[in-house]
Amino acid sequence: MTKAGHASTQLQLLGPAGEPPLRYIRTVAAHAEDGRHWRLDSRRG
Repeated sequence: MTKAGHASTQLQLLGPAGEPPLRYIRTVAAHAEDGRHWRLDSRRG
């Protein structure tokens, strides 16, 4: 664990049913703005 800082990671689900041009179906992201507490976000399309 870092003493301070920001961390972020994403999972992007793409497929033929998604919106063109990149065909995104869903994006799930996790953020740790203080280096310790994570927040999850999920978006469609």
